[in-house]
Amino acid sequence: MTILKNNFKRILKKKSNWLLIIILPIVLMTVLVMSASSGNTYHLGISDEDQTKFTKTFIDNLSEKYEIVTLETNKVREAVINSEVDYALVFKENTTEQLINGELQDVEAYSIQESNISVPLRIYVDSYLSAARGIGIEAAGDEVKFYEGMDYYLEGKFTMDASTVSAETAKSETIMQSLGFLVLAMVLLLTFSTTSVLKDKVSGLYTRVKSGPLARGSYEIQIFLSYVLIAMFQLFLVFMIMTYGLGMDIADIFIPLYLIMLLFAVCCVALGTFVSNISNNLTQANALLNLINIPMCMLGGALWPIDIMPELLKNISVIFPTTWVLQAAEKIVQGDVMSSIGLEIIILASFTLVFLLLGVVDFKLPRFSKVPKVPKVTKNVEM
Repeated sequence: MTILKNNFKRILKKKSNWLLIIILPIVLMTVLVMSASSGNTYHLGISDEDQTKFTKTFIDNLSEKYEIVTLETNKVREAVINSEVDYALVFKENTTEQLINGELQDVEAYSIQESNISVPLRIYVDSYLSAARGIGIEAAGDEVKFYEGMDYYLEGKFTMDASTVSAETAKSETIMQSLGFLVLAMVLLLTFSTTSVLKDKVSGLYTRVKSGPLARGSYEIQIFLSYVLIAMFQLFLVFMIMTYGLGMDIADIFIPLYLIMLLFAVCCVALGTFVSNISNNLTQANALLNLINIPMCMLGGALWPIDIMPELLKNISVIFPTTWVLQAAEKIVQGDVMSSIGLEIIILASFTLVFLLLGVVDFKLPRFSKVPKVPKVTKNVEM
């Protein structure tokens, strides 16, 4: 393990390496996760023409979960169209009276389309109003009984499955969006960091190692393991920050989620190692990784859900490891056991094995060099 120790010493010796390989990746991963987890502020527009105890209590409870925007009735449609609010409600006059009498059917609601933003809002609002309608039917016009029933409901003595679904949906979407950005950071940072091994080849160190008693395979395995250990450390710190720094609710799934992301990290290191082995210089390696990484993140679900893509792109996405790690992560977030992601684990392990095997093959990309221009020869013509 001499090469592994020496590679660690070489990485940790320079302060610039601490910044580029250890500190910067952790900071970037954390920033991307924070941007995802803080980006789900839902804006609910409300026009309250009724101005009763019920509507005020309703708005107060919603304000604990969502950002409330007070609107005039004639401005509701405009606010939704201009994306000033994600969802809007209009409480017309006598809404509460109709509820108490068990007569209210629906409350006017507006949204541009069903999305991962409007759906949790709509489900929560519908569950609240459904409970109020049920209580109003039982109260049969008795205002005292109606508000007593609503008090019991707000104290949690009535359970509504829809509200649970709403909270769980919003939480899962936040976690998955954060993991998507984490996958993006891992792909970019882990694959590019491993190209530093090319410096050994350019400097001639790799040639000297091959001519010595140390086998080529042992050298490459130890270099590979050094970057895997660094990736383990980076990922563990990011998960600790997600759990205890950002307050994301992943404590119960910390271990399975960490393990599947760690497997993906190993896959990224293997990809970077493969590209480094077939490249002639850093410029060539970086160019090739850009060609691979950008489509892999875009079509693999790291930047947006695969479900919103056309069917053709969905079919193409299966060739990228990013698709499978996020599919496995989604199952874990939704509460599935580790045995349910067996297929994803096998596919990610297969990607890793293929990248490692391809890296062993003695193959190099062709060198591209500029062809020197041939100077034009001019002849003097004697007249």
